[in-house]
Amino acid sequence: MSEEAAPAYRRARQQWLLQAVPIVPVALFLVAPFALFLLTSSDLRLQLPRIRIEYDGHDDAPIVDDRTTMPLPPAAAAAPGAEIDEEQRRSLPPLRQLTDPPYSLGAAVSDYDARRARWLRDNPRFPALVAPGRPRVLVVTGSSPRQCGNADGDHVLLRAFKNKVDYCRVHGFEIFYSNAVLDAELSGFWTKLPVLRALMLAHPEAELLWWVDSDVVFTDMLFEPPWGKYSGHNLVVPGWHDKVYGARSWLGINAGSFIIRNCQWSLDLLDAWARMGPRGPVRYRYGELLGKALSDRPSYEADDQSALVYLLVTHPGRWGRKTFLESSYMLHGFWVDIVDRYEEMRRRNHWAPGGGERWPLVTHFVGCKPCGGQYASYDASRCRRGMERALNFADDQILGLYGFEHETLNTTAVRRVRNDTGGPLDAEDEEIGRLLHPTFRAAARPSGWGVRGGFGDLGSGFAADRRVRQHRLLPLLVIPVLFLGAPCALFLIRSSDVGVAIPRIRIEFDSSDASSSSSSSAPTITTNEPPPSPQPPPPSPPAPAPPPPAVEVNSDEDQRHPPLRQLTDQPYSLGPAITGYDERRAQWLRDNPRFPAFVTPGRPRVLVVTGSSPRRCSDPAGDHLLLRAFKNKVDYCRVHGFDIFYSTAVLDPEMSGFWSKLPLLRTAMLAHPETEFLWWVDSDVIFTDMLFEPPWDRYSGHNLVLPGTEDQVYIVKSWIGINAGSFLIRNCQWSLDLLDAWARMGPRGPVRYKYGELIAQALSDRQPYEACDQSALVYLLVTDRARWADKTFLESSYCLSGFWAVIVDRYEEMRRNPTAPEPGRERWPLVTHFVGCKPCGGDDATYDAARCRRGMDRALNFGDDQILKLYGFEHQSLNTTGVWRVRNDTGGPLDADDGELGRLLHPTAFRATNS
Repeated sequence: MSEEAAPAYRRARQQWLLQAVPIVPVALFLVAPFALFLLTSSDLRLQLPRIRIEYDGHDDAPIVDDRTTMPLPPAAAAAPGAEIDEEQRRSLPPLRQLTDPPYSLGAAVSDYDARRARWLRDNPRFPALVAPGRPRVLVVTGSSPRQCGNADGDHVLLRAFKNKVDYCRVHGFEIFYSNAVLDAELSGFWTKLPVLRALMLAHPEAELLWWVDSDVVFTDMLFEPPWGKYSGHNLVVPGWHDKVYGARSWLGINAGSFIIRNCQWSLDLLDAWARMGPRGPVRYRYGELLGKALSDRPSYEADDQSALVYLLVTHPGRWGRKTFLESSYMLHGFWVDIVDRYEEMRRRNHWAPGGGERWPLVTHFVGCKPCGGQYASYDASRCRRGMERALNFADDQILGLYGFEHETLNTTAVRRVRNDTGGPLDAEDEEIGRLLHPTFRAAARPSGWGVRGGFGDLGSGFAADRRVRQHRLLPLLVIPVLFLGAPCALFLIRSSDVGVAIPRIRIEFDSSDASSSSSSSAPTITTNEPPPSPQPPPPSPPAPAPPPPAVEVNSDEDQRHPPLRQLTDQPYSLGPAITGYDERRAQWLRDNPRFPAFVTPGRPRVLVVTGSSPRRCSDPAGDHLLLRAFKNKVDYCRVHGFDIFYSTAVLDPEMSGFWSKLPLLRTAMLAHPETEFLWWVDSDVIFTDMLFEPPWDRYSGHNLVLPGTEDQVYIVKSWIGINAGSFLIRNCQWSLDLLDAWARMGPRGPVRYKYGELIAQALSDRQPYEACDQSALVYLLVTDRARWADKTFLESSYCLSGFWAVIVDRYEEMRRNPTAPEPGRERWPLVTHFVGCKPCGGDDATYDAARCRRGMDRALNFGDDQILKLYGFEHQSLNTTGVWRVRNDTGGPLDADDGELGRLLHPTAFRATNS
């Protein structure tokens, strides 16, 4: 027996033995060459929305005649995400009985192919194929609206979502992440079916939808499925013909990662598939039928994977003919056989042109429960270690584009592996060049406007991991709240209290690169002016506390820091001096006309940059809030065609805390000359007007756009005259010079404290504690106004940074009386910024954690409602995760008559692709 076959044989033997006991077996496949995948996880707590589903609609369906009551399934068979909290339980519909009409996903859909073809003809700027032979792909995933029971769970889900966003950005795919529960009947792993149907109907421009479980990690960031192989098929599932049609094994496929075409056949399949899924007697009864029809399945309640195999083997002509069972690459790779071999794979396998898979495309953590629970098949620490290795292995392929990789796959610490070039990067290395600027994501330039090369934004991107403002108050400092007296009047100082670690990328330290974070001694200062009415009770100032250490060491890792920079040392620099950048970038753009800096006339290519710490939050709710806030940013970017990069790596121990945004922004500028504007947003920023977009033409003569007012900056000389938690910066020489001048005040230690004293002397309201990024920027503006002020736009006409405490209780009022949407005018606050809150926890938050959590939940629900309404749902209230239907299922391709909905679904101005 071959070395590769032996582990597969042992797994098969274990499966045969497990079938004798009354639990769901941890079943392992016999592995074909280069395929190592397993059954889909039955333990992942995953609840996705039912969208565009009607409970009162019924299609003709076979009715189960046997009315016997099925016994409860074994405990291990519990569906992921099947648990329902008390809030949802109160609104559950009655269990569907065997005598009730069969379940249906919604209104009957017929003649869909012809109707979709007509829609595509009527909307030629949204072709289903973005290039010859290359379909428009929408990746679909999600997780529960509830916080994980496992302390590490939400942090792992956050990193796994970042991994999927990275993969989609590289390949020009769109991604839809759902954390709303809309269908109580199709609970657990069955929830994927209604969400897939909803997205098909709402997005006829998407040719293929790719479902991936939340515990799926992409581990070959370069490989893409061979679309041409599937031209005659509508469903691509990892599996083997002989296991499905010969052995009739429910383990012959895996339903945790599959590709499905947007067509009538697929809608019919989803409807036939879903009839076996309603919770209660129907699901148990179909479980008995599946147990009889399949060779190796016990008779517990029906699961989605077994039900799909049942359809294939009982109706091979109807369903099997258009289903492709993929085993030539790892569309689903079983993690146990993979995670300890990454180093070997990296040594032995090197990418070569031709589309071959170097490494497992997908590492799937079946049998693990990232969110925790009693039904996991594997030890939690073993699963966590494996997921860390898989995520680091994948992240190295992204970090490597910018010259870094993890020191080992078992640590979050990173090291430099390539020097900073000091100029626009178009890597000579073919693999790096393809990942940074893949030709299929380019935008051609016919008739003076950029053609979109994918379902969403084509701009390649990079994103920021950050340690946002971690300050402690010096003794006896008063903490008021400042409101800038602008028409918006809702934005405030950016948070000086939220701690997030940011990577240093493309910066050289010969001694070491290791992760760190900073607890800076900067207070949150506010004004005595009352905010606009209505106003919540003013916060009580926290008790004075001594300054914390300059560096907070991660006890989980051996931290290695370079010596503190002394005042007698050379001034800090972000990297090699850069001159002539504008000319060099212009030359790059001329040499690469398929990557224009403006995707349409007057509309720049934008990269949103954000991130959070590589370590899990100390507050159990923290990572769940960060995950939801990340989803919010991805939703906004999808609507507007922006790219987004979210970083969870810490690369610069010298530029720690909130300062680490500066080297990151410089890196992104140099690596992505096709990006005209970078938009930095703190991790505690939430977009709350999903339709509004900054008025780019207003900034045509400026390089930096900050929320603030001229009076506060240039007359009062207040360090809180601006907010550095949400700002736009142009990719140009001026900005690189600004970042370098700005960063000289930031190195941790004596330099940062000395500049803190200088800043306090120059500004009217700044105490002489260590320098922070915001006060340092104000210092540059007021002390060298001729150099920096002329190109800086202080924006106060809309909420580029809206102070949460005076916004979150007014959402209902805003929704009742919205401002008419029009270019350059926001209906609601564009951004709700949770300054003074610490989502990740800590002792130095300005506001009560419960109050902050409630406010963030309301802001996130308010933003999410604008997305859910595209599919006919919204939250029952902004204080709950429960949702309800507000628009009926149309049963056909949706191009909403409502101008706002239509623009959000299919914004022709900037997300279309010229045919």
